[in-house]
Amino acid sequence: MSRFDLSKKVEAARFVLTKRKIENIPSQVAFGLDISGSMRGLYNNGTVQNVVERILGISINVDENKEVDIWTFDNNSQKIKTVKEDNVENYVTNEILNNSSVRKWGGTNYAPVMDEIIKEFFGNKILSFFSSKKKIPVTALIITDGENEWNDRQNTIKLIESNFNKNIYWNFIGIGGSNFPFLEKLASEYDNVGFASVNDIESISDSGLYEIIINEEYANWIKDFR
Repeated sequence: MSRFDLSKKVEAARFVLTKRKIENIPSQVAFGLDISGSMRGLYNNGTVQNVVERILGISINVDENKEVDIWTFDNNSQKIKTVKEDNVENYVTNEILNNSSVRKWGGTNYAPVMDEIIKEFFGNKILSFFSSKKKIPVTALIITDGENEWNDRQNTIKLIESNFNKNIYWNFIGIGGSNFPFLEKLASEYDNVGFASVNDIESISDSGLYEIIINEEYANWIKDFR
């Protein structure tokens, strides 16, 4: 077991969950992590590692397995090693930067990672009566520093609309100071899509970031699963 201490992040996330009155609602956490070329500096300077640790702080509070399923994406997407408390220390270096099997530094497409997340949690699975009654929702967090390519936008919209009946909330977080008109439009048009722009994610406290991720719209959505 790693000695890496996540207790302050876990406590900060629990405080915001309690504030939103959703602390006892379980959720499966999926994390889509932009690995396009423009993200290279954020990987190398430790920003992405910091974000991974913060997302795990949420998952430890809500996920049955206290872990985060992670996908990296650029033009395409791939699932990588699940992050949990015993491997989160130096996770980005060990499992992404030093892993030659992880594709890196391409363009930016959202649809491939969204499609993989949907298939992971909903596709080709025969749900038992009891598991279907539980209706455990999926919280899909997608971190990106840039808009997707033009031909990916219709594919993204089609995925959202064709899977609107599924128990999944798409929460996009834009980082790095770019403009995100497409993501803003999605968030304004679909009840299960959220978006927030965070220019300098490192400068925001854990509590501040959790307030953004665990926002009131998301809280209202997930209360249906109480």
